[in-house]
Amino acid sequence: MVHNPPGKKKDSRGRGFEPPLPLRERVRVRGQRFRVNRIKKIVIQKRAFSKGLSNGFTLLEILVALAIMGIAVTYVIQLFSVNLVSISASGNYVNAAIKAETRMRQVLDDDQLKEQSVSEVTDDGYRIDLMVSDVLPDRTENLRVKLLEVDLTVHWQHGNREKALTLNSFKIVDKSESQLESLKEI
Repeated sequence: MVHNPPGKKKDSRGRGFEPPLPLRERVRVRGQRFRVNRIKKIVIQKRAFSKGLSNGFTLLEILVALAIMGIAVTYVIQLFSVNLVSISASGNYVNAAIKAETRMRQVLDDDQLKEQSVSEVTDDGYRIDLMVSDVLPDRTENLRVKLLEVDLTVHWQHGNREKALTLNSFKIVDKSESQLESLKEI
């Protein structure tokens, strides 16, 4: 008599055999369900994908994410550098405006202001051009005063370019003694 271990069935002749597997059997491998055919080859159809679940990212998804992040970081860095350049430029404009306003106040406070053209360079590299000219001499020839126009331009270098800021003002001054004598003769 043939000894059959438990779990094995006997055929009609009394020999032990294993029953065939069902046509499709569900097997769990590492927590995922697979369908297996009779010879236990894994069919490449995972239940996890059909339910919309996944356990990780594909290489393509990671590469696309890295590309998008790289582009975003590049734009953010460019924005910071543009802001630094504009902050530097605005600082230069503020310094030039302060120098121009200070020099204009000095010129306009001068009681003996006369027609002149002057150019000077400051210690920190700003060039100041000052031009005082008589305006409307034909309209003020019979008056005791004359109208002077004051043009003040501040120049400075920013990178490879030269920048400039111009202030313009007018001042009424008394005519000099020699001009007043010539006025009396008329």
